Formats: sequence, structure tokens, C-alpha cells
Amino acid sequence: MNFINQKLNSLRSYLMFEDKKNNRRRIYSSIWAVIIGLFLSSLFYFIKTYSANAEEASHLNINIFSFIKEMFKSGFDKNNRFDLLSYFLFFAFTGLAIAIAFKSGYFNIGSSGQMTLPAIVFFAIIISTKTPLSKVPTSYIVGMFFVFILLGFVVGAISGFLKAFFNVHEVISTIFLNWIICYLAQWLFTRGNSIFFEASDSSSQIDKFLDTIVGTQKIRIPKAIKFNFIYFGLALFAFLSVSFWLMYRYTTLGYKIKMIGLNRTNSQYVGVNQKLTTISVLGLSGALSGIAGFYYLIIYNGKISDEIANGPYPIAFEAIAIALLVLNSPIGISFSAILYSVIFTSKGDLQVLEGIAKVDKDFFPIITGLIIFAGALGLLFAKFKPLRFFTKYIYLATLKEYWSKFKTHKQKSFKSFILINQKRLQLFNFKHKNNSKLKQEAKPYHDIIDQKLLEISKTDSDLEKMKLYDEIYKVKQEINQIYNSYSDLRNEINIEIAKRTDNKVIYANFKEDLYTQFKQRIDQKFFNKNKEEVKNVNN
Repeated sequence: MNFINQKLNSLRSYLMFEDKKNNRRRIYSSIWAVIIGLFLSSLFYFIKTYSANAEEASHLNINIFSFIKEMFKSGFDKNNRFDLLSYFLFFAFTGLAIAIAFKSGYFNIGSSGQMTLPAIVFFAIIISTKTPLSKVPTSYIVGMFFVFILLGFVVGAISGFLKAFFNVHEVISTIFLNWIICYLAQWLFTRGNSIFFEASDSSSQIDKFLDTIVGTQKIRIPKAIKFNFIYFGLALFAFLSVSFWLMYRYTTLGYKIKMIGLNRTNSQYVGVNQKLTTISVLGLSGALSGIAGFYYLIIYNGKISDEIANGPYPIAFEAIAIALLVLNSPIGISFSAILYSVIFTSKGDLQVLEGIAKVDKDFFPIITGLIIFAGALGLLFAKFKPLRFFTKYIYLATLKEYWSKFKTHKQKSFKSFILINQKRLQLFNFKHKNNSKLKQEAKPYHDIIDQKLLEISKTDSDLEKMKLYDEIYKVKQEINQIYNSYSDLRNEINIEIAKRTDNKVIYANFKEDLYTQFKQRIDQKFFNKNKEEVKNVNN
């Protein structure tokens, strides 16, 4: 019981205390990104259905939150448990792979190739040995799990090697590897190429292994074995995510890896082997993508589908958004992976709803696109504090002191605005009327300066040069006298602008002080006791 109380008090301190402010803002920014992305998606769905047939939409009780409700209802339906867990493992491992690379300043977008190459080897061995797809040994699948890790690491390490020794950008190398591996899969598993079969082999025999045009047939793994792999994957992901979090937070190795991403030059000075770290990080990222590929292509799909004919698997690129959404947090990846798992799991059910409630397959990229957009604005959401904003101004609206200051501030601001624009108008008129006259008056002085500079270029005497420079300085002083009226008006404008800025700062500080005093009173009244409890537990 004491242990539970201690953990609850620790959580309370994390959510309330000032020294955890930055961590809280990171969490809040991700939450707002998800909320805004889902809300906009649901809003678009609501508008689409009502614009198509308002009467039918009303009959089906479609409201602004219907899409979100149906999506989560379908995603967590017990009949979709296998799909949900399979998608979760895929998105969790690919998200973790991208996050690991991002933390070191590398952009690994090669997950598609890193998960496809091991699958090519997996099916190439089965087809070459003519092993029936319904009788693939479990021991073979277990062994190939480690091959997926190894080959994923190799593909990632190739990009790391090219980056470390030849300065080939990892984006370029991973894109090339994606397409090389994709074309390899197309060549090997295109039925017409007959890579694994002789001309004498019958069509029915080929049908057992290859699809009609490109791709493989589906292997049949018993459901119980699939779930065993899934449970192992969940435990493995939990172990890896916690391990990476501890490594980045508490170990020297984690700090060195982050240092490369923060400042590559400084990392060299503190003794980080940049080449080795680059290869290791991108290799590790590839290995995690390999695990993701095992769960998506072997456990879930059970085949290399004809989707490969269109290019690298596009689902792998969703991992970028998953990592960005939680700002590359190894622990946070699990939450964004759950969200994406729900979205992809619910696709099938939402596409078979009645009438206008049906969700077209083309609508789902809008959801992920909005979430990507919201996730990319994570830094904006970190400063976006609507609850604080509304609480602050609701409280201030109840204070006479605030309204008195508000009135005074607005009056000063308006007077300052009028005065500054009057000065600007005077300056414009003065410049418009006197510009030619001032230039004409200053021209003889400029001619004198040009003459003095010519004399300086011709003389070798330092004393003579000093004398000429002194004369130029005096001439420039006379030119400045001509432009004094213009400068005085400009200075008056700058002074008024500075005064207006100072008034804004004073007014903002006044509002913040009132709200801070209010918060302190609330903290003393409600949270002071909790803080004392936390201190006592920690002591």
C-alpha cells in the first residue's frame, strides 16, 4: 500500500511541480495534436455526410463526434483483437526505429526496404525447397525471426556506412535501397519470370506459391501460434522501449548518441566515435524495422502481397508521424502506435457502414494527414495553453482592478498610436517636400569628400592622410547638420514606439502578476498538503 501511495505521489509531483514544466509541455503538445487531428477528421466526416444527404444523416443520428465514436468502437471490438495487436506491434517497432534514428539526427525512411528484404529471403527459401505453405515448421518461423533482425540491421547499416565514410545523405541511400529491394521482390515473385520454377512445372503447382501476377500466396500459421508470437512481441517491445528510455536518460552511451543529434561537432570533441555510432544507430534502427516487418508481412499478412508491384510498402512511412507525434519518446511510441492501430483496424468496418455513413478508403489518408500536420506543429502546441488562457481571462474579468487598468492601457495605446502616425505623416511630408532640396545642399559636401579621398589615394604621407581624414570628418558633420530635421523626426517616432512597447510590457506583467497571485492562493489552499506528503514520502 505504501508503494502504491509513493508512486501516486510521484505522479502527482510530476504533474504539478514547477521543475517538471518542460516534460509536461511535451506531453500536452502531443495530446493537443491528437485531439485536434481527430476532431478535424470527425468534422470533415460530419460535413461530408450532411452535404450528401442531410435527411439520411439525421435519421442515422450522425453528429460531429460520430466518426471518432465508430472508429474506436470498431478498433477495440473483440473480433478485431488480432488485427489491432498486429498493427500495434508493426507501428510500435517502426515508430521506435524512426525515433532512435531521429534522436541521433538521422532520418531513416528506409523501413520499407528493411522489412521487405528479410521477407524476400523467407519466401525464397520456402518456394525453393517447395515446402507447402500450410506446413511451414514453427521452428523455421522462429529462426527467421532472427534473420529479420539481422537483415534489417544490415540494410540499415549500409546507409550508416555510406553516411559515415562517403557522406551520402541517409535519406538518399534509404530511398535507393527501398526501391532496389522493391524491384528485387518484383523480379523474384513475378509469375511470368519463372525464377523458382521450370518450364515443365504445372500451373497448379505454381499457384501453390505465387499469386496470379506478382506476389506470393499466403502461408497458413495456426492462430494459437500467431498469438504466441504476438504476446512475445508485446513483451519484447515493452522491454526495448523501457530499456531505450533508461539508456537515453541515465547512461553515458545514451547521452553520447543524443549528443550526435544535438551537435555533431561537439560530439567529436567529447570523444564520440562518430562513424561507428552512425553505423550502429542506423543498423539498430533497421533491426527494429526488421522486427516490424516480421509481424506485418509474416504474422499479419502472411505473404508478400501484390501491393509490392506499386512500389515500397507505403504503410512503413506512417512511422514518421508516429515518432513525431510523441517527440521521439521511446515510452510515448506505444500511445501513438495504439492510435494508429485503431485507425487502421477500423478501416474495414467503417467501409461497410450503411448508406452515407460509409467511409471511403480515400478518406483515411485525410485522418493520418491531419495527425501528421498536427504532430509537425508539436512545438506550437507546446506553447498553446488554451486552458491557462481561458482560466486567466475568466478570472481577470471578475476583477475591478483589471478593468480599470485595461481602460487606462487602451487609452494610452490609442493616444500613442495617433501620435506615432502623426509623426510618420510629418516625416513623409518633410521627406517628400525637402528630399531634392536636401540632396542639392549636401552635393557640394559629397564632392569635397570624393576629392579628399582621391588625394588620400595619391599621397604616401601618413601625416597628410591623417589631415585629410580629419577634414572629411568635419565635412560629414556639416552634412549631418543638413539632415538634422529629418533625424529629429525619426528619433521622436522611435521614442514613442519604445514608450508604447514599454506600456505593453507593463500591462502584460500586471495581468500575469494578478493571475500568479490567484494561482498561488489556489496552490496554498488545495495542493500544499499534497506537496508536503510527497516530501515526507521522499524523505
